[in-house]
Amino acid sequence: MTEAEWLACDDPTTMLEFLRGKTSDRKLRLFAVACCRLNWDSFEGGPLAGFVELAEEFIEGRLDEARRAKAELYLLDLYEKELDNEKEYISAPFTAVLKLISHDRYVRGDAINCSGNVAHWALGGDIYTNYGPFEKELEAEHTFFLRDIFGNPFRPVIADPSWLTSTVVALASQMYGSRDFSAMPILADALQDAGCENTDVLDHCRDTKGVHVRGCWVVDLVLGKA
Repeated sequence: MTEAEWLACDDPTTMLEFLRGKTSDRKLRLFAVACCRLNWDSFEGGPLAGFVELAEEFIEGRLDEARRAKAELYLLDLYEKELDNEKEYISAPFTAVLKLISHDRYVRGDAINCSGNVAHWALGGDIYTNYGPFEKELEAEHTFFLRDIFGNPFRPVIADPSWLTSTVVALASQMYGSRDFSAMPILADALQDAGCENTDVLDHCRDTKGVHVRGCWVVDLVLGKA
C-alpha cells in the first residue's frame, strides 16, 4: 500500500492488513469500540451496550479482574443462548464484544471481524436481503476511524516535549475522558502556541470534516499513549 492509497482507501480490511505488526492491542480494541459506538442505536436497550462500556474500562486498565471475569462468563452465556435460538446473525456481535473483554491478544483479524459484524448487524443482519452495498458504505466509514487512530503510518510523528504544556495536556485529557473532541481546533492553537509547527498534527486537529474517537493519534501523542 502506498501513502496515497492509505489516505484514499475505503476498505477497513485492506487498511488493517497493512497495519499487521505496526500497531498495539489497545489501538485495535479502541478501533473496534469506535465501530460499535458508530451504531450505538443498535446496542442501546440491549445487553451488549453495557459490555462495550466495560470493554472501554478494561482497555484503560480500570476494570478489576473479578468484574471482568464475571462479565465474560455472563456474556458467554448470552452468546450460547443466542446460538440455541438459532439467531446466528445476531450472535456475531456477541463474539466481537466477547473478544473485547478477553485477556486474549487482540489482533487485526479481530478488528476486521468486529468491523464487518457490527456493520452487518446494524443493517438488520438479514442474510437473505441484499444489504451488501449499504454494508460496504458503513464499513467505509470505519476507515475514518483507522486514519484518526493510526494517523499516517508513512509519516510517524514524535512529540517534542516542549509541546506538552499544561494547557495542551489538559485539553487532550478532557477530550479523551469525555469522548467529546469538539475542542480539537483549540488543541491545535495550544500546540502551535507551544511551538508545534508540524502540519500533519495541526491539520488533523483543524480538519472540520474529520472524525475523532478515543485513540485519536494526536491526542494519544500528547498523552503518551501507545
